[in-house]
Amino acid sequence: MKRGREGRGSGSGPPAKRGRGPPVAGRFAFKVLCPDRLVAAVLGSSGQTVAKIQEHSGCHCNFSRRNEFFPDTNLRLLVISGPGPAEILTCLELLLDQVISCADEEAKEMEASGTYGSEDGEFLDTTGDLRLCVALTPFAAEGGHDGAVSRLQEESGVRLYVDDMIHENHQLAVLAGTREQLLGGLERFNALVQEQVDDEEFVAWADIKFFKPVPDPGSATEGAGNQKVLFVGGLSQQTDPTSLERYFSRFGEVMEADVKMDTHTKRSKGFGFVAFANEALAEACLADPKGHVLDGKRIDVKRYGSTESGAGQPQSDRRAEGVPQRGTQPSQAQRAPPDGSNPRGERLGHKGRGAKGESGRIRASGDDRAYFSGAPSQVEASRSAVLADIKWFSGLAESVPAEYLNEEYCISCSLPSARCGALIGRRGENINEVERKTGASVQLAKKNQADYRELTVTGSLISVYAAHLLLMRDYNEATRASEARMEPSAAEQKVQALERELASLKQQIPGRAIANRSHR
Repeated sequence: MKRGREGRGSGSGPPAKRGRGPPVAGRFAFKVLCPDRLVAAVLGSSGQTVAKIQEHSGCHCNFSRRNEFFPDTNLRLLVISGPGPAEILTCLELLLDQVISCADEEAKEMEASGTYGSEDGEFLDTTGDLRLCVALTPFAAEGGHDGAVSRLQEESGVRLYVDDMIHENHQLAVLAGTREQLLGGLERFNALVQEQVDDEEFVAWADIKFFKPVPDPGSATEGAGNQKVLFVGGLSQQTDPTSLERYFSRFGEVMEADVKMDTHTKRSKGFGFVAFANEALAEACLADPKGHVLDGKRIDVKRYGSTESGAGQPQSDRRAEGVPQRGTQPSQAQRAPPDGSNPRGERLGHKGRGAKGESGRIRASGDDRAYFSGAPSQVEASRSAVLADIKWFSGLAESVPAEYLNEEYCISCSLPSARCGALIGRRGENINEVERKTGASVQLAKKNQADYRELTVTGSLISVYAAHLLLMRDYNEATRASEARMEPSAAEQKVQALERELASLKQQIPGRAIANRSHR
């Protein structure tokens, strides 16, 4: 498992502050990230609830102030300090009771608004599972010495998202599941965090009580100044900032042109931004009726901040992408693409990952089977064609250097929202199973205005395509089953034909009956 990147990325992210607040209750520490509602629940009226938690656990709880958030989120830092790992785990268990209380309130609100099950909340995801965010040491985030995060998921049943960006030795992780599953995950992470209690790095980590307040990142792109910035998607790998600026300079003075690059592969992410000297130049560019072709490729040009481009979209929409953002908890069930951008091309946060499985290979056994229908000759022809395609694909995979296969990749597609239930399964069991089999991370965004949901799969090259294959199998089987229910069977069609024939005969019978009576 790769170690997260140090730093705060493009200069964002505030420096942490140390040493403020009451003295700790011991040298062991653990950190939880809390929405304001959870902070209020833990504190209770006049601090009575937190006093009871501290009394029962033997720990001390210290919250950051209202405007002091963990970088790129609206989550406040809760530092739990105690005399030992057992006391901290007791405190975490009592904290979970407050999470459940907040989740119950949120469920009622979402049911009243009709959003329950269709949108993620702060404490519940679309499957109804609980969610909790924590800030771990990099050692714990990687699963300890053996890097066994996948085993942690298997043993506890908890679903896990870990953000690879490191802020002052803090890594955000999101746990999702039942109360028991969350507690199992917390128990394991607590043990890993406390394992380094004697290290100097741990002492420095535990001493960080809050991060310096920063203005909302959205404010920099609001107002008239944002009107002269354009989002450019679909860029060729040949396009660099120089050629991007040269192309758009035909419309007027370009102040800045930027092509976003993947920090690991050093390849273009396929999108960038252009800032003109004024809004009129940007308008002229957008109004060009011929469209835009750069380096032999048609590119997509939209105003930065438009909902079509996905760039600068409202934070309520960003939550669906699964990236930790100011204003929401990140969704566990929805994971970030490996380069930290959202599937539509905007850099929203930082690289995220799900736990890797032991193998990303596609196996033609168990449930991973193909289905064929039709006449025997057609079935055999279809089978031969598919087997030939598999052999062809295998040959392509073997021709790719092994080091590229181990890099992280991301693919995405849009699917009708009404058809996505089969992908999710009951309480997310289908997605969990695909992730377990392939080691890839699967993210399904909430539906957009066109009633579509964006599916994003992240992981090593082979695991990504294996996961996509299994997900599309479930999707197509569900679609076929739905169509079969809507279309009448052959027997039903025969019955309907007989009924129509009988109705036609009945129309002829009254005339014959009258004629017969007249002869009598």
